[in-house]
Amino acid sequence: MDKFDYVNTIIDYARGRTGLNFQYCLGNILESFYTHKGKTFEMPSHYGGDDKNDGWVIEEALFYQIYSPTQPRSSLRSEMQKKFSEDLEGLLELILVQNKWNGTIKEFIYIVNTFDNRLPHDSERYYEQKTKELSARFSVEFKCRVANLDYVEDLLYDIDDLEVLKQLSAKLRVMPDYNAVTERLMLDFIYEISGKISKALMDGSSIGDYSRVSSSKKIEINGLGEHKDDIEKAIAHLDVVEQAIHTMNQDILCSNRFERVKALVIEKYEEHSQKFQGIELLDRICQEIQRYSENKEVSIVPAKLLVIYIFDKCDIFIKDGVE
Repeated sequence: MDKFDYVNTIIDYARGRTGLNFQYCLGNILESFYTHKGKTFEMPSHYGGDDKNDGWVIEEALFYQIYSPTQPRSSLRSEMQKKFSEDLEGLLELILVQNKWNGTIKEFIYIVNTFDNRLPHDSERYYEQKTKELSARFSVEFKCRVANLDYVEDLLYDIDDLEVLKQLSAKLRVMPDYNAVTERLMLDFIYEISGKISKALMDGSSIGDYSRVSSSKKIEINGLGEHKDDIEKAIAHLDVVEQAIHTMNQDILCSNRFERVKALVIEKYEEHSQKFQGIELLDRICQEIQRYSENKEVSIVPAKLLVIYIFDKCDIFIKDGVE
């Protein structure tokens, strides 16, 4: 297991939390991060009445407000704005009027669990305007940011000690599932291939050179003769897959990404080859790969190129002249 596995497992776990559970989860994450960076993160108890402060970094006078609704809903945008205004105003009152937490604020970060969605649009610059209004009222200048779990994910990737991530994972009582992470890698790989295809179409040129491994005979041996022309055309464009592999494997966080994707494809081949053969087997494997993408239309070509690439490399299907 590497950094990629632990970060994605922790973020997926956090994404599924709501209410106080989400706050406590992020509190553990932020404490681990700032301790690793040699700073002090504190999360005041909600039972103490300081509920406008969901955690702060003492050395930086940085305050967090953390919010996760009980479920995704269309009113999230207005609820976010309402909570932001009430909590920021209350926090400034506690810090600057009641002189709590050293009486100083330099930065305020509002983290919202948007589940699998992006932050709602803020075309009218609501948060910026509200911050200016409150800054003027309390005669204070501070930085303000509204973020979702993408911000927390970046913090975790900034931890350069794998042991810290392991300990955090154990503290949250979640451990990486190798297969689940492989599925995420599969989705990333499908999108990567799709991007390379788009680039090739826009440039009107080949991305790289592809050296074929298998022979045309392998197509016939595996009962794929009816679709030989289509498969041969696909093989002619497998340079996009090799370029995607090169890009994915350069990720220092998970340098064996393609090997793990390939292992999953081989697993699907072994599963379906017990019942199917020929073009039906090829189609079944492609359909399995497409399952990892919500947009089935977009994933058709990348999934097929990926499977045919592994077919050509003799990693699945009967090899030339060998049962």
